[in-house]
Amino acid sequence: MVIVYCSLALIALAIIWIIGRTIGNLRDLKKTLIKFSKTEEKLRKSTEQIAKEKESLSKHLETLQGDVQDKRAAVETTITEVKGLKTSFTGVVNEARDQFKRIN
Repeated sequence: MVIVYCSLALIALAIIWIIGRTIGNLRDLKKTLIKFSKTEEKLRKSTEQIAKEKESLSKHLETLQGDVQDKRAAVETTITEVKGLKTSFTGVVNEARDQFKRIN
């Protein structure tokens, strides 16, 4: 009968040990899940920040592209006006020569 009681006591101790290890593992799992949750939150915040920066840079790029287009148009207008001025100046010079030849 002693062997039966010893066997039952050993089984009870094994069950208690298994329950203790399970509780310890669950605590470790909880800590790991908390770390994972914090890491996930940091990653989410970083992703949101990157999205905001991307949006800001896209707006800035659009502004710069519009500014480049405006300046390109201004330069082209200036070039056209200078070419027209050259033509006008050439006409004035030719007319002045003609007048000078008539006078002499």
